[in-house]
Amino acid sequence: MDQKFDVVESVYVPTECWGELGAQWVMWHSALAAHGDLPLGCAAMSVAVAASNGARTHLFGSRPSSLYFFGINENYPQTRKTTVTTFTAICATKINRLVLAKVKALWQAGLDQQCEGLSTSDAEAVKASVPASEIATIQIPAGTMEDLWSRLSNDYATIKNAKECKWEHFTNRPANELFYFGSLINIDEVYRLFNDLEGVNSHQSTLNRFCGTGRIAWSTKTQGSCGLTSDKTVAAGGVGNIRLWQRAALYVGFPVCAG
Repeated sequence: MDQKFDVVESVYVPTECWGELGAQWVMWHSALAAHGDLPLGCAAMSVAVAASNGARTHLFGSRPSSLYFFGINENYPQTRKTTVTTFTAICATKINRLVLAKVKALWQAGLDQQCEGLSTSDAEAVKASVPASEIATIQIPAGTMEDLWSRLSNDYATIKNAKECKWEHFTNRPANELFYFGSLINIDEVYRLFNDLEGVNSHQSTLNRFCGTGRIAWSTKTQGSCGLTSDKTVAAGGVGNIRLWQRAALYVGFPVCAG
């Protein structure tokens, strides 16, 4: 691990990675968290990608490429690695509030339109009978790979209670559509994810395709399917941490368990 630290120290220049103001921000939060500034900077970059709402870039090739940024924080035990995933969770909560405000505004506008021409009492009765919209968080915690692909797909239903709040009736928009095209993978312990992606397998192929296209096309007999119809892309950021000795076990092919 000391050799890895030496390599990082030899090539990592905060101002070159984050800019002058970004470096000041990263260093400040590093001091507050009592943790390294590079992992926090990578977490901030992941949040920025998730906050882009599916933005794409023309930097590579002739077609726009989707954005993605994944950072894994590898360090010794008891070095406050969790502060990075905690920071990421706080940022995800703030983005969720912005998305929910947009959803509520659209839903309210559709509800008001449906109530046009009704008496005041009838309009109030209609509005009182319909619950407010609830959304799925952009944050993706640990889970099965099928759960991950479903959450990263461009047709994951953002509105959790679409049927109860009569989303399609009041907004004339499909209830099973993704409303916000940014996702934030945030896993405090990434051992299971690494195990699932180890070697050459279908999950690794799916991840590679997602990084290249911003789309998930996944179909199984028992877990359903996702991402098979829409051509919209998703931008994803990812944050996780892992202990040194367990990461080393992955290199030689031994099974990994948290403990």
